[in-house]
Amino acid sequence: MLVQKRKKTRKSFIVWGTVGVVFALSIFLVYQNISSTSTTKPSATLTNTSISKLPVPKDFGQTIFSDPRFNAIANPDNTKDQLSTVYVDQLSVEVLSENSLSVPEDFSVTNPGYGGKLFLSWKNSQTNDMLPSTALYRSSGVASGFEQVAFLPASVSEYADTDVVNDQTYYYRAKAVIENELFTSNQLASGQADTVLDIRVDSFEGTNAVVSWDGFSHDSLQAIQIKRIRGGVGSVVATYTLADDPEKIVSAFSFVDNNGESGDAYQIIGFSAFKESNYSSTVGATPSDVIPPEAPSDITIVNGGDGNSVNIFWANPLDPDFDYVKIYRSTIQGVLGEVIKSARTEYMQFGGTCVSTKSEDGIIPTNSTVASPEGDCFVNNNSLSEGQTYYYTLTAVDTSGNESPKRIIGQIGRGNPFTSL
Repeated sequence: MLVQKRKKTRKSFIVWGTVGVVFALSIFLVYQNISSTSTTKPSATLTNTSISKLPVPKDFGQTIFSDPRFNAIANPDNTKDQLSTVYVDQLSVEVLSENSLSVPEDFSVTNPGYGGKLFLSWKNSQTNDMLPSTALYRSSGVASGFEQVAFLPASVSEYADTDVVNDQTYYYRAKAVIENELFTSNQLASGQADTVLDIRVDSFEGTNAVVSWDGFSHDSLQAIQIKRIRGGVGSVVATYTLADDPEKIVSAFSFVDNNGESGDAYQIIGFSAFKESNYSSTVGATPSDVIPPEAPSDITIVNGGDGNSVNIFWANPLDPDFDYVKIYRSTIQGVLGEVIKSARTEYMQFGGTCVSTKSEDGIIPTNSTVASPEGDCFVNNNSLSEGQTYYYTLTAVDTSGNESPKRIIGQIGRGNPFTSL
């Protein structure tokens, strides 16, 4: 009986031992399989990526599901998207020689919103102890036709272009320039010559011009610029350097200006030192006037005393583009009404600042002969009904059609407490 019991115990021990070994072996195999999934080289679709640089997850919970490698393996069709956040932001650098100039940085143009002007700004970024000037170029086209509109010293990084027309788009670009002037020719109109420098200006096909020279022999000459003078303002229309265009400097050459106008003059400037950067990126803007003028002030309305008219007084705003005043009339408080319509309304002199003139439909124009916009102006509104209350609103309009805000105060509460709402 005892021997049979011992045999049964030994048999149970062997069975349970075998089960334990099998269980331990299963755990070991599962561990090895998971570890190999995290550390072995990915499939061919992930070759040459930055996956191998990622840290290996230290647990088998949520970390592995947020790991880009797991996402790439689980979603091979989206590998590129899953790995796009692995790379850091790219940095750029312009390759320059020791004496090269960097392009002006952060070049931008802004429309201030009141018309007739565009603002340009930039930042000079030099690393070789050079302090370049900035040349600004403008065109009405985005790809060609650029002409220099300003040449500014290194201390200046802003420019206001006031030679612009509202609602027309202008394009700008800039370059950094270092120059040392060697000579300057006389200003030459068509048919004139500089005998010292052997420069001639001739016209062809109307207003177009040809600037010709026989070649310059100055030993230290490095570059020349051709400047067009129009209306007293000079702009560079061509630049030739000894490094890039030697034949146009030392030999006879003719420059043709196809954009000439009657009365233009030309000048050639030579430089003993001349360096310039590449052009900046091209930026564009459209000047427009979207800011209304100030409203008329010091408004006073006085009964005319004849039972059918009132006299309205006001002071014009001081805005330089102020054009005229509009007068609205209503018989209901808080309602703008319509522009006064009368057979004839006079804009009379009052206080020595306004000139009597006619207007149509209540639009009161200004007059260029007015000495100053300050002071009171006056209009008589007649053909009114005796006993009727009238409400007036005055606004100012500028040359771009912007109208000053209309300040209307409606009736507060019920005018008659005995009427129904």
